[in-house]
Amino acid sequence: MTKGVDRRTINKMLVILPVAACTACARQTPVAPRSAEAFDAGPLADYEPNSAVRFRSKRVIVVRDQLGVMAVSAVCTHQGCVVSLDSEALVCECHGSMFTMDGDVIAGPATKPLAHFKVTLVAGRIYVDPAQQVPSKDRLIL
Repeated sequence: MTKGVDRRTINKMLVILPVAACTACARQTPVAPRSAEAFDAGPLADYEPNSAVRFRSKRVIVVRDQLGVMAVSAVCTHQGCVVSLDSEALVCECHGSMFTMDGDVIAGPATKPLAHFKVTLVAGRIYVDPAQQVPSKDRLIL
């Protein structure tokens, strides 16, 4: 006589499988959002053309290109993981999505560009306001 799967076994499987799945992807946990308060990103003189500085605690990357200065989110649009600076690109630490320095997608799995934030210059210092998203082509023109 063949014994079927009883209700208790099914209930255990319904609990164990999701827990196992969550444990397997614990290394890829998205980052928690940070407060969106404006912050001082330092003097403009510290930013050479074609350079970038990551503010890890703010989850923002400030980029200076030939046109000016912009602030890009350091949170990947795929699943919310941290984006790091590579030599010429921004790379998701979890799944490897790649973005240009101005936040456009180069390679997936991400399909959306990184968010951009308002940048102002006050008394020679750069200020970034993550509470104010701006279009991706907006920059502080120098």
